[in-house]
Amino acid sequence: MTRGNTLAEAEVFANLDLAKIEKWATENKMQFNENKSKAMLITRKRKNAIINIYLNNRRLEVVKEMQYLGIYFDSQFIFDNHIRHIAKKSTKLISMLGKSVKLQWGLSHKALKTIYEGALVSLLTYGAPVWEEAVLKKET
Repeated sequence: MTRGNTLAEAEVFANLDLAKIEKWATENKMQFNENKSKAMLITRKRKNAIINIYLNNRRLEVVKEMQYLGIYFDSQFIFDNHIRHIAKKSTKLISMLGKSVKLQWGLSHKALKTIYEGALVSLLTYGAPVWEEAVLKKET
C-alpha cells in the first residue's frame, strides 16, 4: 500500500516500492508472480483513472475489488461484496444447523450454542474493525 498527493506521485511511489521488493526477492532467491498480483486505486476523486504499476517489468492488472486475508475490499471501501459473501456463508451454516435440530433427535441446545458461538459469530465478526465504519455509514 502506498499513497501520494497526486495520482502520478502515488504511481511513482508504488513502482519504487515494488522495485525494492523485487530486489529483495532476487537477493533471497524468490520471485513474485505478476500474474497473481493486482493493483487497486483507492480514491475519492477519480473513479476511472488509469495507473501503471509494474512488477517484474509487467504491468499489473488494475481491479476495482480484491480479496485480502478473507476480506473483500473495493476501491471505495463500501464492502458490499464482503457483506454479501458473509451473508451467503452464514445462510448456509444456519441452514445446516437448522437441519440438525429436531424435537425428537438432533444436536442438543448446548451443542448448537457452541457451534453458533464458535462458527457463526466468528464468521460474522471476522475483520469487523476493517469494515465496521462502512456499515455504520450505511445505517445513518
